[in-house]
Amino acid sequence: MLGRREKRSITIFVLGVFVGIAISAIVAYFSVIASFTKDNIIKITNILPTSSDSEQEESAKIHTADKRQTKQKDTLSETDPLPQEDLQPKEEIKTDVKIAEEIMSILPAEDGETDNSAAKREIRVEQWDSPINFVGYKLSRNLLIVYGIDIKNVELQSHNGEITLIVGDKKQVLQETDNYVRFPLSFFR
Repeated sequence: MLGRREKRSITIFVLGVFVGIAISAIVAYFSVIASFTKDNIIKITNILPTSSDSEQEESAKIHTADKRQTKQKDTLSETDPLPQEDLQPKEEIKTDVKIAEEIMSILPAEDGETDNSAAKREIRVEQWDSPINFVGYKLSRNLLIVYGIDIKNVELQSHNGEITLIVGDKKQVLQETDNYVRFPLSFFR
């Protein structure tokens, strides 16, 4: 039979073992949380990297490589995180596209204009396509940009200093402007 002193020693020993296990579990728990939090902070900061983030990315790669080496090999459920390219959706930004360019002569109007300088004037005409299906023009001194019209079907005439765009039997007087101007609906009917 055990004496009172021996019982007390065994009780203290068992209590010490349980306290040691509890302290070890708490330390392990918080180290796992700290490691998990650090990995997620690195992932969050790498979502939108800037030019100064390259050093952080490099240290994150080294940290993850070191961490993988120290982990046990028998954990089959663990997978590597997705590469940075796969986390961000790839969006394509559409812009205006230049289709054709041609130097065209501005012919005098058929109503008998006698200004010979108008017959000698030429202008560069560019055909562009817009992702928003804009149909119009922009005219400057030496450049006409058209949207939604094939420049093969375009003819330019001058009358009293104004340039007229002719497509088939439709005519539109063009105004020199810094902004883009829509063609009226009546031009397409």
